[in-house]
Amino acid sequence: TPFMLASLGDFAEGMHAIFTYWPAWLLLLFTALVGMSSFICWYTGIDLLGAAKALCLNVTYSAWAVLFTFLFFGGELSQAVVIGCVLVLGGIVFATLLPEHLEKLKQEKLSKA
Repeated sequence: TPFMLASLGDFAEGMHAIFTYWPAWLLLLFTALVGMSSFICWYTGIDLLGAAKALCLNVTYSAWAVLFTFLFFGGELSQAVVIGCVLVLGGIVFATLLPEHLEKLKQEKLSKA
């Protein structure tokens, strides 16, 4: 954030630069909007999916970090990183869908008996 820039030199000069430099305010506003939208999406996800499934979405941050690092910073995708992302996402799908599938099988078994 812009406030971190103030700690790089003289604090008073840095704070003056931040409060008089309008792009710093735009960056601060943008950072606040992104953070706010993140929380709105997170709590909407919890409301729509339930806490257990929404928690599975929270674990996807590692795959998103790899993707955004590759897209925005030109990071390299090694075979190990791709395999790790596939394992993480596969585990999330497994953890999310398996309980529902087992519940369906249980209900079918009970209805046949």
